Amino acid sequence: MSKLALIFVDIAFHRRSPEALPESRFLFSLVLIAYLTVSLLALQINWDLGQAVGPLLADVTFCMAFFWFLLQTARRGGRYWQTVTALLGAETFLSLIALPLLVLRSAAAGNEAFEPMTILLLTVILLWSIDVGGFILSRALEQSYVVSVLIMVGYVISSFMLGEYFFPTVE
Repeated sequence: MSKLALIFVDIAFHRRSPEALPESRFLFSLVLIAYLTVSLLALQINWDLGQAVGPLLADVTFCMAFFWFLLQTARRGGRYWQTVTALLGAETFLSLIALPLLVLRSAAAGNEAFEPMTILLLTVILLWSIDVGGFILSRALEQSYVVSVLIMVGYVISSFMLGEYFFPTVE
């Protein structure tokens, strides 16, 4: 299992591509459980469990639908399970890196010394996530990396906008 987890680390560093993963719905299910668990942990830093479940399920649903539609449109539907498994697995890895920063940001809210640094580091992780998604899509779609990164930027913006529309942040 640890060798399998390392594949997602390698994908995040562009050392392996989604083709390194077996095409398996069972593996996807395991990765989805890991993604949901880590994401719930991250969301619970600022939200109650009841508030976190809806946005998380909407996020996963949008992710799966968006990439299914994208791959079907590009006539690469046969790569769907490997692609979403790679995307969610790499995102789980990046979320694990972000967890301590999210805790620090929450604890340092209003602290002028720590808050800008945590926001900067979380922004770097977001950009890394877009980079990794672009890498995965470039392999799945057989498109250039730049085109795939632009698709990921559109996906991330759409995901944030939909999340804010259906689950507005109240401050």
